[in-house]
Amino acid sequence: MVDRRKSQQLRLDWTPLVSALKRNERYLLHAVDHGRAILRLLMWKHHFSPIDTSNAVTWLNTAANLIPPSKPVINGMPHDILARIFSFVVHSDCTTPKDRCWKEILHSSVTSGSSPTTPLILGHVCTSWRSFVHHTPSLWSTIAVQGPLPKHVEVVSFWLARSEKCPLDLRLEQFLWPDPSSYAIAELFVAQAHRWRRISFVLGIEAPFAKMRAGDTPLLEEFRIRLDKWNRTKAHAFIEVLQSSPALHTINWGKSIYGRVPAETPWCQLSNISLQNLELSEPVVNGLSLCTALKVLHLRFMRKATDHNLVITLPYLERLVCERTESYPCMFDSFTLPSLHDLHWVVAFSAADKGAQLGSLINMVDRSGCTLKTVTVNRNTFDLVSTRLSAGVIALHLFDGATNSDLLELIRHPGQCIMPKLQHLFLETCFADDGVLSTVLLSRSPDLKTFRVCLDRSRYINDIITLGWLKKDGMTVDIQEPFCQTQVVSCSVSTADPDPESDVITTLRFPDMETLWT
Repeated sequence: MVDRRKSQQLRLDWTPLVSALKRNERYLLHAVDHGRAILRLLMWKHHFSPIDTSNAVTWLNTAANLIPPSKPVINGMPHDILARIFSFVVHSDCTTPKDRCWKEILHSSVTSGSSPTTPLILGHVCTSWRSFVHHTPSLWSTIAVQGPLPKHVEVVSFWLARSEKCPLDLRLEQFLWPDPSSYAIAELFVAQAHRWRRISFVLGIEAPFAKMRAGDTPLLEEFRIRLDKWNRTKAHAFIEVLQSSPALHTINWGKSIYGRVPAETPWCQLSNISLQNLELSEPVVNGLSLCTALKVLHLRFMRKATDHNLVITLPYLERLVCERTESYPCMFDSFTLPSLHDLHWVVAFSAADKGAQLGSLINMVDRSGCTLKTVTVNRNTFDLVSTRLSAGVIALHLFDGATNSDLLELIRHPGQCIMPKLQHLFLETCFADDGVLSTVLLSRSPDLKTFRVCLDRSRYINDIITLGWLKKDGMTVDIQEPFCQTQVVSCSVSTADPDPESDVITTLRFPDMETLWT
């Protein structure tokens, strides 16, 4: 009797559920009908929908090696090839025409130079890439720091440890004073001086470099320094250390030699040298005459010595860069350059001096017997393109803004044309009317292979359309955003990481844009 009572207590009471279903019977039947219709539609689509064969012929005619793989090919590549791909991305030069006028001082992170992609970014893609990047020392061998923060000292130390024994390309620019972070990073760099390959330093601190001696940088190939705040004796001592490298081939003293060329300069082994704020005096002339391997010469703010009338012959020089040399009239009278083919001539002389400068250049080219193939000019030196010197020019780079008159000179007319061999044209900015650029390019097509310009797309609608068609026809076209040609320094100072132990007010020292490279 007891068991029967228990079973009755455990029995479910279905009465409320049945009552609810009866009250909502019509809604239930409506839902069932809709469900049946949906199921019927799905079954019909599955059995009777036509098969899409529109791409069948294309797939059948596609080679097997062109069919996209189901897994990324890059993950199956040999490690040496993957390392070369990553190195190209991390160490590539990503500067743009804007960088010639704009100097951005960033305090956000440690970088690999001008490339926006660092090994840390590659390591965040996936686990396999992270493992590969952390075990490839060459990816960490380029370190660039601008106005570092205290947190960057540990980051630089980590990068140096990851680079292991690889030669180093280092860049350190100090714009704050005092700057304990730059001091600490400089000490880390000095400890690895035996691995320096290329360095670019803009520094006011001296102490970390005081213990360096000649022979400490055996692998150094290139240095670019700006030590104008240093004591002269200490600056020359540091330069002597750098110039003791047997592998050195590129020198840029910046404003670090105070108008006097170091006596221990290894002229014979140099292939690239930059001279600025100097007189072309006897010591400089004698030094250049010893350069048996010099291929690139940069001249900036040069002056002619009163007692100098000699002509310097540089038999292997291929590229000559002359910037802001307007205080040296007829400068080209001082050179004979038989192998010259690349001329960069950007000055700001007056109209009265233009004829003398151009005549000096023509005489030098005639005397040297060379042929110009690559020319970089600005508005003041644009007259060069209308002379006989332009007959062999293949590439033209025009600084400043190209106007209607400038571009109209470049139009190819039947039987008459300046720069008949022109294949590559680069314009930093364009101030011409919409359509003028199209006329020039169409007259030069199909001989013109490459074209780059910085312009506002909204103002040059017709030119943009023409450039699109030319790109379809095989021309390499690069359109970049316009920029202000006035030299600008952009500073981004972070206040997120203050130094709690310092009560010194940090000051920002603006760089001298005339001598600070980008």
